[in-house]
Amino acid sequence: MKNKTICLILAVVLFLCSCSSIKENDYIGDLPALTVGSVIEEGSPQIIKPSLYYLDPQTNKLVVEARSLIVPKNMAVEEVIMETLLAGPTQSSLEIPCEDYKLDKVEKSGSLINVYISGKELNEREMFFSSCCIADSMIEYCNVSYVSVFFNGFVFGINGYPCGPFTKTDVDVESLYQEYIARYPANQEGSESKNITLDTPLYFITESGEFILTEVRSVTYNIDSFVTDILYQLAQGPKYNFNIYGFLTSDMKWMNDMESSIDAENHLLILRFETNPFRRTGAPSKQEMSAIYYTLCGMLPNVDAVILDIGTSGMVYLNKSNTAGNLGQNLRIYTPYYDFTTISPVNVTISSESAHQITKRIAALINRNNSSFGFPVSDKDLVSARIEGSICIVDLSSEFYEKLSKFSDARISVVLQSIVNTAAEDSRIKTVLFLSDGARIQNYGENLSLFYPLFPNIGIIS
Repeated sequence: MKNKTICLILAVVLFLCSCSSIKENDYIGDLPALTVGSVIEEGSPQIIKPSLYYLDPQTNKLVVEARSLIVPKNMAVEEVIMETLLAGPTQSSLEIPCEDYKLDKVEKSGSLINVYISGKELNEREMFFSSCCIADSMIEYCNVSYVSVFFNGFVFGINGYPCGPFTKTDVDVESLYQEYIARYPANQEGSESKNITLDTPLYFITESGEFILTEVRSVTYNIDSFVTDILYQLAQGPKYNFNIYGFLTSDMKWMNDMESSIDAENHLLILRFETNPFRRTGAPSKQEMSAIYYTLCGMLPNVDAVILDIGTSGMVYLNKSNTAGNLGQNLRIYTPYYDFTTISPVNVTISSESAHQITKRIAALINRNNSSFGFPVSDKDLVSARIEGSICIVDLSSEFYEKLSKFSDARISVVLQSIVNTAAEDSRIKTVLFLSDGARIQNYGENLSLFYPLFPNIGIIS
């Protein structure tokens, strides 16, 4: 009887422990060697282990090289992967035609990554093979489905025609190249069709109007009217993403008197509208114009600038430098449910240029939760956030903890867990350590300990 009673007590204790919404990481190897109350110093580097794809010229197939890479502070993972890829393979039997190219920029928006590289002139076949290496490497690690590659400022195309973004391939690249060429009507013997179907990145406006986001979908084009067909797709608005919105009028009256021409010498597309094509009255917003620029220059090879001439609204010159700041990237954050028993996933959009910074991710959560935390919070409450090894160190103000401490342990746990789960959406992060104005926290609330890093908890996601 005594043994049964002991077993019952142990079972109850184990059950109660498993129900806790905050889970600690007690494995000493993952923890910084710190004493109570000390300030965190710079710690372990961030390590990623991507698979890089290079060309085997003997078989024309892509071969994987597994790498272990250090991510420098304030540098995006995508940039580290690309710079390493362009530096070339470790095996002498492999190659990438764009080896020693310079990485200019990497942009991530939705399911698409844009890669901009520059270097010596390559022929079309070499650019295609390079694009396959880049696409497979980025898709493998970066959780995207499509990659567009820009060589010396221009998106890759085939024989001067749009090609569309690359997806991951499992066949030899020479065969794939021939398949791409065969898709174009001019290369189809005996065919009178002028149609071709391509994956197309279309850019639309976020609900706030602050950013543009992409939706990639399959579009059938007439080979002689790419510009008109692309604008028609923009006017139809998004089909799959309900958090972005169209900005061109769908009645299409403006298309009847639109004129388009390409200044090949200056790589410039000129669009003239007699009728305002935008849904909004007055001058278009910079986000709307950026959406047109990104959509057109993301598909049309040999074009890197657009002039919009819109009747009484005047003429606007668009290029990469005056549109890039409007590109957004979706982040998933977790906010406490109104009764503070669970947390709910919410998508927010921030600038693509800073989305890789963990501080921006946590700041997005705090800004969103100004009311859902149950007390006022602001950017000032976030002292800092950084990644040390696989640990995200979130330093919040002592005022934040003072306001939070007025609630029950259960409610405190849910609020902190929303921060932990939000940070852990970054694949580099496994645990989160909380600080208060730079100092470790020994005890908190009634019976909580924040001295050790906390694991994300999927069990409280509603």
